[in-house]
Amino acid sequence: MEYAIWVRKLRAYRERKGLLQRDFAAMVGVGRVQYTQIEKGSSIINFTQLHNLAKGLNLKLETLVTLPSVTQEMVDDSVTRQKEDIPRVEKIRKTLQTNSVKQNKC
Repeated sequence: MEYAIWVRKLRAYRERKGLLQRDFAAMVGVGRVQYTQIEKGSSIINFTQLHNLAKGLNLKLETLVTLPSVTQEMVDDSVTRQKEDIPRVEKIRKTLQTNSVKQNKC
């Protein structure tokens, strides 16, 4: 899993529990500065630390480091939103084209 994804999940779970970085870092035995770097994605951690982070949030390790499954409904919703965007994009394109023509005439 890409590092940036799981650290975003880590932060989201921590915030959902109402924990400050410094408090959560102390709970799991990591220094505040190191924990801040972990959430920024600028600190590499070992498996034991990763396990302790998940445990501190009462999560299974898999929950923290796996991506959610993509369902057909999610794909269909995405396709629908993209189709809905086509008329808006076309309108913007025409407006920009019209403005460009007007500027060239000046």
